[in-house]
Amino acid sequence: MLTAKHGCGFLLWPTLTTFSDGSNYGYHVGNTKDGIDVVGEFSKEMAAAGLGYGFYYSLPRNYFLNVDAMEVQDDSTWLSNMANVTQEEFENIAMDQLGEVRGSSEERLERRTSGAERQQHTARRHN
Repeated sequence: MLTAKHGCGFLLWPTLTTFSDGSNYGYHVGNTKDGIDVVGEFSKEMAAAGLGYGFYYSLPRNYFLNVDAMEVQDDSTWLSNMANVTQEEFENIAMDQLGEVRGSSEERLERRTSGAERQQHTARRHN
């Protein structure tokens, strides 16, 4: 299990998620010196070793977006290094990011399993 997004809001993959004004989420590995897609590398290595894997996405907290207990906090707790978002914007960002992580893991699963195995996996995951 890999923590793909920490409570601080930092993402271990280069996200395409944007704020409502169209600017990039920005707080992710794609904006670091090495720019390594940790989620992608982890998935690739686990699959190569024949091991199952999963991701943890810290939904209740996002320091970067001033979120605690899944609620954007009031302006009294906002600091200059945080992105100032509404509750709706936080929820949209979180859903987009969860979709990216889920989509990327499903694409990896599809590449390494047959149709029948994929159907069994999907049935187990949704039951």
